[in-house]
Amino acid sequence: NSNKKMDESCPSPSSLDEYVSLANATQEELLRMENSTLWNDIPYANDISVQELPDESFNIMKIRGVLDCSPKRMFNILRKSGRDERQKWEKELLDMQIIEVINESIEVLYLALKSPSLFVSNRDFLTFRCNRELFPNTYISFGKSIHHKSVPEKSGNVRALGASIFILRPRPVSSSRQGILKSVTVLE
Repeated sequence: NSNKKMDESCPSPSSLDEYVSLANATQEELLRMENSTLWNDIPYANDISVQELPDESFNIMKIRGVLDCSPKRMFNILRKSGRDERQKWEKELLDMQIIEVINESIEVLYLALKSPSLFVSNRDFLTFRCNRELFPNTYISFGKSIHHKSVPEKSGNVRALGASIFILRPRPVSSSRQGILKSVTVLE
């Protein structure tokens, strides 16, 4: 039963302390994964690196590319983009709602994504998202699936589990381009 599996694997934070603890543990877990030496290269485009981390339970991908903007500017775009703005660059996005603002860096998000196939249902995610400055001029935006009392599963979508992290850091001074975007996404 997918609901039972979800109940067992999704946390249900309800207090500020629980959200902060979950954010700290998730950040540590995702950064440990990002730094693993077990990533396998997947052929893609010259200016984008795609890698897969072997795992029996999840599809874990790392995508690395260079953006023509500063890490801080990209961080603000990720952090402040509403549904309409995000749909301009994320064509699969059907819906995005901020369900609850926990504090200045943590919020609960609902996302619905269009399936790329007619034979697969659309997916929705209920996640917490945390935005932090990791080091000077290095930023992270990450999240993980959770339960939230005010957002039950919706008819017509399959509630998916996942975690993701965007790491935005500056390029070396010798480079002509400004920022690096790394993304590690874990989907069940």
